[in-house]
Amino acid sequence: MYFYGMNIYRLIICLCCFSPGATVAQFPGLTEPDNIPDTLVFPFRNGLQMIMIDHASARDRQVSFKEAMQPRAVPWNAIIPPAMPNPILFRDSAGRIRKVFNSTMGAGYWENLLSSKLLHLTPNTHSHFFAHRQTASLHRSFYYPSRHGLDSITRGFYRVYDPPVQHRYRKMERRGKTGLIDSLGNIVLTIDYDAILSAGRYYLVQRKSFWGLMDPSFSKIIDYRYNNVKSSSSTYLTFYTTDTPRLVFDIQKEQISQLDRFDWIDEEKLDDKSSAQKALPIRVSANGKFGLINRKFMLITPCMYDFMHPVFRDGLLLVNRNNKWGYLNKEGVESIPCMYDDAIVFDNAVAAVSLNGEIFCINTKGEKILDGRYAGSGPEQYLRWNESFAGPGKTKIVSRIQMNGLTDGDNKLIVPIIYNSILPLENPSIAKNEKRQATYLLARRNDKWGIITTSNEEILPFVYDQIGQFTGAGKFIPVIKNQKHGLLDSNLNWLAACKYEGLNPHSVPGKLIFLKNGKWGWMNMREEEELPAIYDHIGWMRDGRVVVSIGKISGMLNREGNVLLPVAYDFLADRIVHGLLLAGFEKRVGYLDSTGRIAIPFIKEEGRNFDKPVAAVKRGNKYGFINQNGSTIGSFAYDFVDHHWMPDGLVKVMNENKFGFADETGQLVIPCMYDDVSGYNQQGHRVRKDGQWLYVKRPSNH
Repeated sequence: MYFYGMNIYRLIICLCCFSPGATVAQFPGLTEPDNIPDTLVFPFRNGLQMIMIDHASARDRQVSFKEAMQPRAVPWNAIIPPAMPNPILFRDSAGRIRKVFNSTMGAGYWENLLSSKLLHLTPNTHSHFFAHRQTASLHRSFYYPSRHGLDSITRGFYRVYDPPVQHRYRKMERRGKTGLIDSLGNIVLTIDYDAILSAGRYYLVQRKSFWGLMDPSFSKIIDYRYNNVKSSSSTYLTFYTTDTPRLVFDIQKEQISQLDRFDWIDEEKLDDKSSAQKALPIRVSANGKFGLINRKFMLITPCMYDFMHPVFRDGLLLVNRNNKWGYLNKEGVESIPCMYDDAIVFDNAVAAVSLNGEIFCINTKGEKILDGRYAGSGPEQYLRWNESFAGPGKTKIVSRIQMNGLTDGDNKLIVPIIYNSILPLENPSIAKNEKRQATYLLARRNDKWGIITTSNEEILPFVYDQIGQFTGAGKFIPVIKNQKHGLLDSNLNWLAACKYEGLNPHSVPGKLIFLKNGKWGWMNMREEEELPAIYDHIGWMRDGRVVVSIGKISGMLNREGNVLLPVAYDFLADRIVHGLLLAGFEKRVGYLDSTGRIAIPFIKEEGRNFDKPVAAVKRGNKYGFINQNGSTIGSFAYDFVDHHWMPDGLVKVMNENKFGFADETGQLVIPCMYDDVSGYNQQGHRVRKDGQWLYVKRPSNH
């Protein structure tokens, strides 16, 4: 009995001691990590000592502790704010701070912290210094473009940042530029770059959104004119203009190779780790056709193939040319000619093919052999038909291993299975071309779009980033190439080549509105410019008039581009109603007649269109109605008047947060007693009162 009681007593003591509250009180280091940053002190060099306040390691300790002690669905790394860049200080032997980086605080502030020992100084042994950075956060701060942590140190140089500046009367200015300093605080790269990254002995840098490359002496060897760069491995950097590869830099060989003649390069093969694959050629494309280059980036197979499998199997690569299948060897030569109607990749030195309706197997020499694994079904056993699409003659889309083709009514392939996607051009007006008797199809190959027929005739090459469906009642097809817009007509002839920043064929009938250097203008259907590109906005034409704007100021043009109203108004309505045009000028609202003369002076604070012979306007804090002469109808008694009149001739109004309806005389026909209004139908206005929805109608005597 005594033994039992003693154990209960001990259990109670343990529970009290190790309860969460007790733990916090007695063992504060167990539930919350210290968030005091390490202050790393470097040895003196040439009379200067570098000191780094390491916020990154403190944050990493906090993240690791939270993940271990309080795991949750959303990782703590995404919750805890990113660490600020590590301030870097340089002080002399007298303890005076000579240089400060990555901080908006001055030298006096840091001298005070160091002298008052508010910073914990840590000797900079290499083991201690790098241990904290092995788990450095990879989070990229919005303010600071390059992450800090281990790669903040680049062969004896340190990243420094242009920190955000807080102005007294303005929001924080986010500049986010970076540079490099040496261990003595000398700036070796000015703080004027968007990003600085190591690339072997070289520096990959971004400036004004464009990428380039510097050598170890910080001399520019690749100019800043590439808007994208991809690093598929530690060996190669591929520089792009838009989505087109322009050159590749071999980091290990320190060699630049030009790729201007290609539209695409298979970067995944640049990163192939297996020794067997490293010697194999690399796929490229030009004008929508595939070819091969060797590891010296020299063309060994011309870009003439419609399809090229991504992987060599048994030393052979499956290809398609002019609707026929064959195989290339490692030297890029057609060792098995493109002669088969269908084929699949080799598997254990055997591939199934079909020719003139016969299905059989071949070996890697192209010799016909007997092999029982396909049992006479050959490539067809992998086909999957898409029943949702049926074209002329019961053609169907068929897929095999995520690639698509087309079969006829007898399930015979009429378009080889070489496309990533196939979509019908959905326009009844040209579903069939009388000359070709074939349906047009949108097809995607290697992430580029083109147009083909059901006989696989290529109408538009596979070089476009986007090709849309027909718009404008079947008159236009929008096309995008290298972020430039173009337009096809209903006969698939070019109306406008892909050279514009934007195109709009809809707003002004018979005109093509184009965007050039960030400004809008228009041209005719022969691509002859009629209105110079000087406007920030061109609206929809109504009744032969269109509103244009420069900045926040608006004007009006006619169909010929002649000025009806100068660009001088705060805003203009897009249409004249009952002979009057709603306009804003110098923060006041008024109305113009069809000639542009002022019909109702600009004295109101807000206004509506004359959808009826009256219009609602705001004066002071109240709304009322005026007629076409500008005379007041009734009194200004409403807190709000809606923009739209209902079919029964009433308009929604509000007073003291309650809704009702007024007529054209401004009189309140349905009292303001409803909490909400939601639409109108044959039953009347749908309103809510005291939580209940009901319908109210216009009284018969109004």
